[in-house]
Amino acid sequence: NGFCGQSWCFVDACSCAGLDQPPAMSRYMRSIFYQGRPLYYSYATCGSQDTWTAKKNDIACVNAKTEEACTAAGDNCLWGDTPGGQKCMAWEAGGLCMDLPEVSDWGQSKCPCVGFT
Repeated sequence: NGFCGQSWCFVDACSCAGLDQPPAMSRYMRSIFYQGRPLYYSYATCGSQDTWTAKKNDIACVNAKTEEACTAAGDNCLWGDTPGGQKCMAWEAGGLCMDLPEVSDWGQSKCPCVGFT
């Protein structure tokens, strides 16, 4: 089975810890945000192998296989530790998440909206 046969879902990258493969930022929905943060997807959280990102999402940080390539990939990418070893990932996937303001377009921080904007 190719990538169409694999399970995946959209995730809050700020809450994804302990995955061998960090989540990737959506290439085709870059203007959609979840609770004020970029939209990410993950195959690993569903127990699947991600074969789509390498072939179809050439701007994803996770495609950079060395620290040098990660640095060159853009300002949103950082090199860091994962349970699967050191890898390139986007800031939110690396845990660099800012707290939401007390009240924002996504509601109150104690009970934020869960939809996409």
